[in-house]
Amino acid sequence: MPIEQSLSESDRARVGQALQQFLQALHTTDQEAIELLKTAISELGTSPVSPTEIAVTKTGLNQQQIDDFDRYFDVHHVQAENAAICLMRSILITYQRSLQLRHKQQFDPVQIAQEKQGFISYAHLLKRVFNLEQS
Repeated sequence: MPIEQSLSESDRARVGQALQQFLQALHTTDQEAIELLKTAISELGTSPVSPTEIAVTKTGLNQQQIDDFDRYFDVHHVQAENAAICLMRSILITYQRSLQLRHKQQFDPVQIAQEKQGFISYAHLLKRVFNLEQS
């Protein structure tokens, strides 16, 4: 993720609104959050993506270890036409899936609270990266 990324006015509005909805979803009941996320994902829209290869990871892992991780977790590396929209959509869907999993099995409330705090921190990071802190 870049330290800073400029957005067009249209993307500022879309990403800013999605971030507000995301933060609101993180501070409400699970059922209300699922509905908020559904709306946010729909309103945000999509960005076309194409497969890409990752040549350098800046980790101590070798390519075989990276490939093994990607296969195990079914990771697909993509290049997005609009990285901000793709990134925002990904985090919205990730939280939505997390909420859906919670309804299917029991999780430790402490771990749920920690996960939620992680999502909140990530949302604030995105606001800084996209220069939306005043939004």
